[in-house]
Amino acid sequence: MKTEKHYFDEAISIAEYMGNMNTHKESSKRIYEMFEVPKDDEFIELLTEKKPEILVITEDWCGDAMLNNPILRKIGEAAKLDIRVVYRDEDTDLIDKYLTNGGRSIP
Repeated sequence: MKTEKHYFDEAISIAEYMGNMNTHKESSKRIYEMFEVPKDDEFIELLTEKKPEILVITEDWCGDAMLNNPILRKIGEAAKLDIRVVYRDEDTDLIDKYLTNGGRSIP
Protein backbone atom coordinates (compact mmCIF):
# COMPACT_ATOMS: atom_id res chain seq x y z
CA MET A 1 0.00 0.00 0.00
CA LYS A 2 1.28 3.46 -0.90
CA THR A 3 2.02 6.04 1.77
CA GLU A 4 0.86 9.65 1.70
CA LYS A 5 4.43 10.58 0.69
CA HIS A 6 4.17 8.28 -2.35
CA TYR A 7 0.91 9.93 -3.34
CA PHE A 8 2.45 13.37 -2.82
CA ASP A 9 5.47 12.54 -4.98
CA GLU A 10 3.21 11.34 -7.81
CA ALA A 11 0.65 14.15 -7.55
CA ILE A 12 0.20 17.23 -9.74
CA SER A 13 0.53 20.82 -8.55
CA ILE A 14 -2.58 22.64 -7.44
CA ALA A 15 -2.00 25.15 -10.27
CA GLU A 16 -1.96 22.33 -12.83
CA TYR A 17 -5.10 20.84 -11.28
CA MET A 18 -6.94 24.16 -11.52
CA GLY A 19 -5.78 24.60 -15.11
CA ASN A 20 -7.14 21.16 -16.00
CA MET A 21 -10.54 21.58 -14.33
CA ASN A 22 -13.61 20.75 -16.42
CA THR A 23 -16.33 21.64 -13.92
CA HIS A 24 -16.43 24.87 -11.89
CA LYS A 25 -13.27 26.13 -13.62
CA GLU A 26 -14.39 29.72 -14.13
CA SER A 27 -15.88 30.02 -10.64
CA SER A 28 -12.72 28.62 -9.09
CA LYS A 29 -10.58 30.98 -11.17
CA ARG A 30 -12.69 33.95 -10.07
CA ILE A 31 -12.27 33.02 -6.39
CA TYR A 32 -8.52 32.64 -6.91
CA GLU A 33 -8.27 36.05 -8.55
CA MET A 34 -10.38 37.80 -5.89
CA PHE A 35 -8.90 36.25 -2.74
CA GLU A 36 -6.19 38.28 -1.07
CA VAL A 37 -3.91 36.87 1.59
CA PRO A 38 -3.64 39.36 4.46
CA LYS A 39 -0.31 41.17 4.65
CA ASP A 40 1.91 40.43 7.67
CA ASP A 41 -0.16 37.39 8.53
CA GLU A 42 1.41 35.32 11.34
CA PHE A 43 -0.08 32.13 9.91
CA ILE A 44 1.65 32.72 6.57
CA GLU A 45 4.92 33.38 8.41
CA LEU A 46 4.53 30.11 10.30
CA LEU A 47 3.79 28.19 7.11
CA THR A 48 6.79 29.78 5.40
CA GLU A 49 8.99 28.71 8.30
CA LYS A 50 7.64 25.15 8.68
CA LYS A 51 7.19 24.37 4.96
CA PRO A 52 4.61 21.56 5.27
CA GLU A 53 3.94 19.45 2.20
CA ILE A 54 0.22 19.60 1.52
CA LEU A 55 -1.63 16.89 -0.35
CA VAL A 56 -5.17 17.70 -1.46
CA ILE A 57 -7.65 14.92 -2.24
CA THR A 58 -10.23 16.43 -4.57
CA GLU A 59 -12.42 16.28 -7.67
CA ASP A 60 -13.35 19.29 -9.79
CA TRP A 61 -17.08 18.48 -9.68
CA CYS A 62 -17.13 19.17 -5.92
CA GLY A 63 -18.58 22.58 -5.05
CA ASP A 64 -16.79 22.71 -1.68
CA ALA A 65 -13.48 21.97 -3.39
CA MET A 66 -14.23 24.67 -5.97
CA LEU A 67 -14.45 27.18 -3.11
CA ASN A 68 -11.56 25.92 -0.98
CA ASN A 69 -8.83 24.96 -3.45
CA PRO A 70 -8.26 28.43 -4.94
CA ILE A 71 -7.91 29.91 -1.45
CA LEU A 72 -5.54 27.14 -0.42
CA ARG A 73 -3.52 27.79 -3.58
CA LYS A 74 -3.23 31.52 -2.78
CA ILE A 75 -2.13 30.77 0.78
CA GLY A 76 0.38 28.24 -0.52
CA GLU A 77 1.81 30.72 -3.00
CA ALA A 78 2.14 33.38 -0.30
CA ALA A 79 4.03 30.93 1.94
CA LYS A 80 5.95 29.34 -0.97
CA LEU A 81 4.54 25.89 -0.22
CA ASP A 82 4.42 22.81 -2.40
CA ILE A 83 0.74 21.91 -2.63
CA ARG A 84 -0.14 18.90 -4.74
CA VAL A 85 -3.40 17.30 -5.77
CA VAL A 86 -4.67 13.76 -6.24
CA TYR A 87 -8.05 12.92 -7.67
CA ARG A 88 -10.26 11.23 -5.10
CA ASP A 89 -11.76 8.73 -7.52
CA GLU A 90 -8.54 7.63 -9.27
CA ASP A 91 -7.27 5.62 -6.31
CA THR A 92 -9.79 5.14 -3.53
CA ASP A 93 -7.20 3.58 -1.18
CA LEU A 94 -6.07 7.06 -0.15
CA ILE A 95 -9.51 8.60 0.47
CA ASP A 96 -10.56 5.44 2.31
CA LYS A 97 -7.95 6.28 4.97
CA TYR A 98 -9.81 9.55 5.64
CA LEU A 99 -13.51 8.71 5.60
CA THR A 100 -15.94 11.20 7.12
CA ASN A 101 -18.69 9.35 8.98
CA GLY A 102 -18.02 6.38 6.71
CA GLY A 103 -18.25 8.41 3.48
CA ARG A 104 -15.73 9.65 0.94
CA SER A 105 -16.32 13.35 1.62
CA ILE A 106 -13.71 15.58 0.01
CA PRO A 107 -13.33 18.63 2.27
